[in-house]
Amino acid sequence: MIELLAGSAVLDCTRRNSDGLYGRGCSSKFMRCHKGKLYVYRCHKNLKFNVETAKCEERRQVIACINDMDDDQTIVKAVGPFDCSKRKDGIYGSGRCSTTYYRCSGGNSAEMLCPAGLYYTDKLKGCDEVDSIDECNVLTSLQGFNERRESHLGERGKYIERNLLSTFNADGRYVGGTRRLSLGEEKSSKNHNSNDKKRPTRQTL
Repeated sequence: MIELLAGSAVLDCTRRNSDGLYGRGCSSKFMRCHKGKLYVYRCHKNLKFNVETAKCEERRQVIACINDMDDDQTIVKAVGPFDCSKRKDGIYGSGRCSTTYYRCSGGNSAEMLCPAGLYYTDKLKGCDEVDSIDECNVLTSLQGFNERRESHLGERGKYIERNLLSTFNADGRYVGGTRRLSLGEEKSSKNHNSNDKKRPTRQTL
């Protein structure tokens, strides 16, 4: 359930090509521009708006929340819906590290979900372990996120702390521990070998 809120936010919906959804930091509120008008919404319960998926999701799934950007006021346009109108029938990924993928059929798109613990990869046109997927390289993900921001983070955003149960090594691959990252360099705090963990089985579609 999504609640429509009264009031407005600092977002000009009269600009060209402004239609779409927008988020700001780690917040349950999000905005929609539609035909020059601004609408403000709030996600249900404790969910946060994720500009990477244009959905309300748990805090641990939202990159702005993982990076403790609760007070960030920078407005970011959310990724639009997957468009199959000019694509051949088949399976497609979103280009991001995601547990979902899309099936195009007759110009229509259907969102599909990988089995628990697996992520979609274009290399296999299927689902695989996260440490085998280029799209899940953390530096690539952070760069894509920052490119969609409408202003620079400045010194406050020079380093991004990712407090994850499972993070990435010097090559951007999956390991245990916590790592402090920027787009150009990284500092490691503690590393643990995650090879002992039981891995989900690769799935090819």
